[in-house]
Amino acid sequence: ITSPSPTAAPPPSTCESSLAAGRHRQARCKVHVQLRRVCGAAEGSVAMWTARVLCVFLLLLPLIQAGTFLSASVRWAKVGDASARFEIVTYWRRSFTPFNNGASRAGDDIDIIAQSTVSFNFGDGSPAVYLLGHVTDINEADDWLEAVSVLTHAYPEPNLRFDGSVIPWEASFSGCCRFLGDEAPSNDAGGDFLLVSSVDFAVDASPDLRTPPRVYVTPGLSLPIPAPLPSHAPDAVLDERAWRFCAGMLGANGLRTNGNPLPSSVVVLNETSGELTWLGNSGSKYSVCIEARRLIDPVLGTYVYSQQDFMVEEQPTSVPVPQLSTPGLAEGATARGFVGYRFSFAVQAELPSPPAGASNLMIVVGYKSRAEEGALNSTGMQFETTSASTTSISGQVRVPVVADWNEGWFAVCFYAAYQYEVPGSSPAEMQTVGSGVHCVDVVFAVDTQPQVTLSADAMFADPLNRPHYYSVAEGQELRVRIQAFKPPTDDEVRIELASGPEDAVLESESTGNEAVSVLSFTPPREMAGATVRACVTARGAGGSFRVVEDAELCVSIDVRRCVWTVQEAESMVTLAQALGVSWLQLWNFNKATISRPDFDLQTGQVINVGQLYAVDRGDTLYNLAERFSTTMAMIERMNADVAETKELVADRNPPQLLCITFNSCTGATVQ
Repeated sequence: ITSPSPTAAPPPSTCESSLAAGRHRQARCKVHVQLRRVCGAAEGSVAMWTARVLCVFLLLLPLIQAGTFLSASVRWAKVGDASARFEIVTYWRRSFTPFNNGASRAGDDIDIIAQSTVSFNFGDGSPAVYLLGHVTDINEADDWLEAVSVLTHAYPEPNLRFDGSVIPWEASFSGCCRFLGDEAPSNDAGGDFLLVSSVDFAVDASPDLRTPPRVYVTPGLSLPIPAPLPSHAPDAVLDERAWRFCAGMLGANGLRTNGNPLPSSVVVLNETSGELTWLGNSGSKYSVCIEARRLIDPVLGTYVYSQQDFMVEEQPTSVPVPQLSTPGLAEGATARGFVGYRFSFAVQAELPSPPAGASNLMIVVGYKSRAEEGALNSTGMQFETTSASTTSISGQVRVPVVADWNEGWFAVCFYAAYQYEVPGSSPAEMQTVGSGVHCVDVVFAVDTQPQVTLSADAMFADPLNRPHYYSVAEGQELRVRIQAFKPPTDDEVRIELASGPEDAVLESESTGNEAVSVLSFTPPREMAGATVRACVTARGAGGSFRVVEDAELCVSIDVRRCVWTVQEAESMVTLAQALGVSWLQLWNFNKATISRPDFDLQTGQVINVGQLYAVDRGDTLYNLAERFSTTMAMIERMNADVAETKELVADRNPPQLLCITFNSCTGATVQ
């Protein structure tokens, strides 16, 4: 989401700097400031005075349309040691002329300074700034647009009390004026607005309020006010949050009717769960301000807070209300996604008996994702309609690609709505009816390297139970199944052989986010006694915001000593000749399993070709060859590891084993 740089408020006249003034004075200031800025340069002619009269009229036109503010929320996240990145999400009357002639679209930039009184104050004595916003959503039916502004600010040394404790900075977004006319809140039509977020770097972020800008309620309806903590998981937050009505400008309980608080008989806030239960049924509209707190120190009672202002519209019980659901996502379940990948969940609504003249159902989604300076609009969350009619709507909330600044926990809130013509109204008046708000906790995790697992037939299990070790006789084919998994379902994992023996082969069996390949290796006879390693790497597909990192896993293959695998056409005689021993000696090595040497030998059968010997102190290849009537060359031939290192090690645990092949029927020469 692209957010243009803010404009610092110029050092103005006393009139300009009086942001806390009443709305009538602010309106006068608006005219004064814009006249001075825009119309004050020309001199001396009839044309000049005509131009000035026209200029004054054009400047007064926005005032005629004044009352454009609908809703806002302010949140921040820590950047570095003492800087905060603020995200100010605001909702305005889309038809307001200075906003692109009342026809703004998603992707447009709007100059919120057109309101003149609207500014953002960091709370540390630095100059207030006017906001430039990036339009991220519009609602033509309800005549509003959503604009996001992102500001980063470096704070000075901590603000300390006399006892050394920290006084949080209080950043604020304020100005004038709220909706006027039929769409105005009855408790504060055309009034000022003020949203505050306290900043204390003892925590990494403020609560992240996400309620839609306008919600529709019926008596007894509970409205969730989600306030995620970005760096937490929903199931790990216990007593770290609390909710209150905003104090100050909007009255002691967050609602104001002509300057007086609305009684609790109309609305009740659960301060531990954030549920707002609406009890009134007068058909009125109200501006509501909720404050979410994040506890810092339970002993001292310190906390940071953020505020959100939105409009609640009471609707009669006589009109049918859409029923909203999220198929495939259980009530209260968390939807999970991954940075750099697509994300979606299904939404549907039903309206079995729509009133006469009802429009098709629609889904309205509140602010959809976090913003970042310089971000692309395509990274925002969207609602994509699959089908819509007067009785049902289905679609999905989706993100084409999750940006890395959306990592962590936030909430997506939405409702179903339709419009119908109020019977007997002239001219025709369209009334909006909305369902209750439904919110889904969403957690986006950072992309990680693949998880690699191995498996093979039990016959190749390592006798010592070492991880990733396999034991195989020469001539046997070892097949190791390699599975590389990444949770994002649209990933494409690739498995490659990084290193291994020359005859090792890696073949792919399946692809996708759960790729499977098979590593096959048949060791030759000259490898008997050796341990070889084969290493594979697994990598996910590349893409924006993804972490492309190889996962490597190696397998160790012990080629068994003193056993050979009978190949086709081999016999006891030919095998004995290959070993340089008599067939009787070879039969002697295998008499426990072979009783008929002329008939019992089968292709693929594993037979013993020597005797295992544990190396002892003082052993050398020379004296072992002399002792067992064999040769050093024969010992090395039957023990590939010794042939390579020439080392014998005594007192090892487990002991070093050698395969000794000797011919008891003939003499031997030590070589």
